[in-house]
Amino acid sequence: MPNHGKTEISSKFQVDHNLTNRSTHYQTGNEFIWEYNAMHSVTKKVALGVNGYYLQQLSDDKQNGQVFEDGHRGRNLAIGPDVRLSVGHAVLMFKYFRDTLTQNRPKGNEFWFQFGLPLGHMPKPANQS
Repeated sequence: MPNHGKTEISSKFQVDHNLTNRSTHYQTGNEFIWEYNAMHSVTKKVALGVNGYYLQQLSDDKQNGQVFEDGHRGRNLAIGPDVRLSVGHAVLMFKYFRDTLTQNRPKGNEFWFQFGLPLGHMPKPANQS
């Protein structure tokens, strides 16, 4: 990690294979998703950065085994700020995404809250008598 560990740059790639909905006989096409994140620690407890994702549908939507309309392939590029707070062993993350380049998908804004706690630091259950 650059800058003596104060800067983090990471990403993740995935491909989602969607199955057919048995009730509607509709199948959304398979999707490629790239998530990205760049953070910089401004103090030992606070990091600021940018995060987001790119989604591209790789295959057509189908209904009853036939291509739906024009294939209805979706695309989205989301980008926004990210704040990470360290509280003891726990981590709180606040993320905001703004959708851009949206095609055949809902367009809007997202606000995410994430909480992380290492398994080795889980609270122990109270003793019962």
